Amino acid sequence: MTSELQELTFIGVGPGDPELLTLGALKAIKNASLIAYPVKEIGAKSIAKEIVMQFVEGKKCLPLWLPMITEKDILNSAWEEASNQLAEAFNNGDKKTLKNLLTKDVLLTFENAIEEKKNNPNYQFYSIVVDEVTDVSIIDSLINITLKITSEQFKDNDESTISKKQDTWTFQKKINSNSPIWLLSST
Repeated sequence: MTSELQELTFIGVGPGDPELLTLGALKAIKNASLIAYPVKEIGAKSIAKEIVMQFVEGKKCLPLWLPMITEKDILNSAWEEASNQLAEAFNNGDKKTLKNLLTKDVLLTFENAIEEKKNNPNYQFYSIVVDEVTDVSIIDSLINITLKITSEQFKDNDESTISKKQDTWTFQKKINSNSPIWLLSST
């Protein structure tokens, strides 16, 4: 089986009037095999989709859950919570929770580490910051997003033991999935 790398084009929908879309945006929509658009929660309306609706008839559409906020503290809190959930499940050997958050390959790696007692329930994430999105790709039927992150971890709730680590995480999701959950596919 071969993977075909497809082109990914991002467009802005302007101030909200379909007549103000650029010619480049209209061309990108016309040539697209899939139209992905942001929603603030699953099942919610998308202003972006409403703006381009007349141009996407017959196209496959994919709502992407993206928090519609700019408050860095709230975004960091959401990432920290997700990271803590992953770390806590790993450190506590909770394979059932990990199964819902990881791809099969990463799950096997985590399970092996748990079996080899490389997990430690005494470690917690103190903070996590997404430094940048380093890659977005569509391969086969999967969307992959790679993030460069900086995390701080500490042991036994003791802030004097904080250690800082930079890492790269890749998350993936099936193009046709309605789930808001992105699976960790690489660390």
